Amino acid sequence: METFQKYKILGAQSAKLKSIFVNYVCVGDNIFSTTAIDERIDFETKQAYFGRKFTIAIERVSEFALDDLNSMKMEDHPFALNFINSIIKTQMRNSKLCQIGRNPRFFMPSQAKTFDNAVQTWPGFFTSSWIFQRGLYLIIDNISKNLSVDHCLDLIKEQMTRFQQKRARYSDKLPKQHEI
Repeated sequence: METFQKYKILGAQSAKLKSIFVNYVCVGDNIFSTTAIDERIDFETKQAYFGRKFTIAIERVSEFALDDLNSMKMEDHPFALNFINSIIKTQMRNSKLCQIGRNPRFFMPSQAKTFDNAVQTWPGFFTSSWIFQRGLYLIIDNISKNLSVDHCLDLIKEQMTRFQQKRARYSDKLPKQHEI
């Protein structure tokens, strides 16, 4: 199943998930919450999605305490890092920054500079978090994105005009067909 399908199904089940967890965060196939569950919980969607109903199975796989992250190694708990990166991405998306692509790269279109009426440079940030021996680190790097100021439709029209001009030039040089 595609990730967007999972998010659509889980988004539609938010009332049920809130009744179980109160507060939760979905990251991929994982749901993070401060509410501990001891037994597996299964429930079926009430309506069909993508042509069928689904059973959602929730069970505790792992746990971690945020206070313990300073004493952990990153490879000892990849779930914690996924959770933290998800929180960072969510907060960046909730800001006035614009995410381009799937990676955590966020840009400021309001601060864009245009050069020669051809290219815009958008300043932005790349974010990541890591767990090192001395604790949790948030890394924010400055980056830029260069974008064309032309729109796709304008580029298509320009190419069509060139094609038609080229065709007109060569059609004069082709021999005329005579009717018999």
